This record gives sequence, C-alpha cells and structure tokens, in this order.
Amino acid sequence: GQGTALWAATDFGVARIETGTGRVDLVDLGRGLPDSRVFAVASRQGRITVGTARGIARVDDSLHVERLAPGFAEPAYAVFPAGDSVWVGTARGLLVALPGERDLVRPSMLGLPSLQAPVLALSSLGDTLVGLTRDQMLWRDPGTDAWTLGPILSGLLGGLRSLTPDGAGFWVAGDRGVAFARLNSPPIRPLRGGDLPGPANDVAVDGTFLWIATDGGLVRFRLDAVRP
Repeated sequence: GQGTALWAATDFGVARIETGTGRVDLVDLGRGLPDSRVFAVASRQGRITVGTARGIARVDDSLHVERLAPGFAEPAYAVFPAGDSVWVGTARGLLVALPGERDLVRPSMLGLPSLQAPVLALSSLGDTLVGLTRDQMLWRDPGTDAWTLGPILSGLLGGLRSLTPDGAGFWVAGDRGVAFARLNSPPIRPLRGGDLPGPANDVAVDGTFLWIATDGGLVRFRLDAVRP
C-alpha cells in the first residue's frame, strides 16, 4: 500500500488499484518494465520498486518507469530499497543495485558460497536486513555488515516462501505451515495440517491478526491466541 492505492505484482505487470474508486492502472513491458511477469513489489521510503522476471525498476506516482541496474536481466524474487540502493533477492543470492552501476553487485561480505543460496523474500527487524532462503533466514549485523545464517527452518515448515516481522522475530511461511522464529531460534508455535487449508504462500500482521494466504484461501488468527 501507498497513500490510497494498493500495488499488486501480477503475471501481466504491476497493478495500481485505487481503493476509493476501484480504478486499476497496469504497468507492463509495453510501458517500460523489464518484463511483464512481476515477482515482487515494495512500497518503501515513498517509492515503488518492482522485481520482474528480467530485472528491476522503480515506478513513480505518474507511472513513469525508471530501469535500475539495466545490465541485470535475471529474475528478481524480492526487492528492498535502502537509501539510494536496492537489495535484490536472486537465484544467485542477495545482490545490491548501487547508483550509477549497470549491473547488480555482490558485497564482499556475501562472498562465501554458503551465503549465496537463492533469496526469495526480504524484510527488516529494526535496522537489521533479513533475507529468506528456501531453508533459513540470512541477516546482516548493522554494526559490522557481517552476514549470518540462522537455524534450518525448512525441516518443520517445508520449503520457505515468505516472512513478516512481529515483535522480536518473524512469522515464516513454508510449504507445510507457518511458525514464529527469532533470528537465532528454531521455529515455534507452528500452524500446520488442520490449522491451514493448504500450503502457505504469504503472511502479514496487523495490530490484531496474523493473516495467511494459502492455496485454499485466506485465513487469519488472533495474535493474542497464537503469538509466543
């Protein structure tokens, strides 16, 4: 969400939906996106940043598209703007788009092969940037820029798909369920099987509820009933 509009990533472009009127504006390949298949859209720092099947871009209020790191033409599974830069989750791990650079850059602190698994989602916990691989969380110490891999979460939850911050940790969604996890802890309070109507695709938190998008529909749980 941004202002009075919702932004949605679709297979036909990024859609801006005006909640008051229901008007939908679609920005696709023909209007400047690197690809019409949009995997991620982030509303952060007053800007809309988009990850597509062939690169990343920024869209302004007039729906003008600015291509970022135009030399990068691979799938961008997640985007996270931070100042003038944009962190990007890719099949080659976590990379960053820097001002003036034609391609994405791998920070030296992410040079170890163990830190280069595909990154499917990005979020933050305070000043700490957090990425999600299919198996675990990956995060950066804001004081030292060192990166750390957390415990394996996929053993309980299946292949991981999404995460959302809540208090001191995250709700993490996977093929087999959703659970709460801190950066250095195993998953707790899992919601699986009979709790959910299908595999979890996405999670969100508001002041009262934990919302989970599944293959079988949208469900919610009261946070005071499921939060650790």
